[in-house]
Amino acid sequence: MNQELPYGCLRAGKATVLCETGGLRSGGGALQTALDLTLADGPDEVVVRLDTVWNGGARDTDRKNDAHEVLAPATGDAYAF
Repeated sequence: MNQELPYGCLRAGKATVLCETGGLRSGGGALQTALDLTLADGPDEVVVRLDTVWNGGARDTDRKNDAHEVLAPATGDAYAF
């Protein structure tokens, strides 16, 4: 099954989807990207990974907080990150 992805997302492999989010706005609304995924073989869970890839000139000396992984169990519930 070939699922349509939201604007700003692309397939990067059999089990990987990449989505751009743009810059984080201070004190303002954030861009939302919704993925309604149907997974082949019915896995019990997926991992959502959030990475900082470009900082727009901002300086962050703590490089350990640039990547986050969140486990999303296949419960049918909606998740927001």
